[in-house]
Amino acid sequence: MYRQQTFNCCSKNIRYVRMSRGLSVEQVAVHIGESVASIEEYEDDPSTIPLDVALKLLKLYQVSFSSVCFRERIMIP
Repeated sequence: MYRQQTFNCCSKNIRYVRMSRGLSVEQVAVHIGESVASIEEYEDDPSTIPLDVALKLLKLYQVSFSSVCFRERIMIP
């Protein structure tokens, strides 16, 4: 058994923050080292965002967890 930390948040907030920063999905992907498809998936289904990626996004967007309504959720397969 292992634990994988992911975060659940409001997808429209993630997308809104990116767009309000004037960033394209392509720019975000390059900045944080993820694929465009992954960024689009995270915006469509935020429950798939791994902790390390969430932290990169928050740092890039210069926002706090609470500002994009992240809530911790532990996934146990």
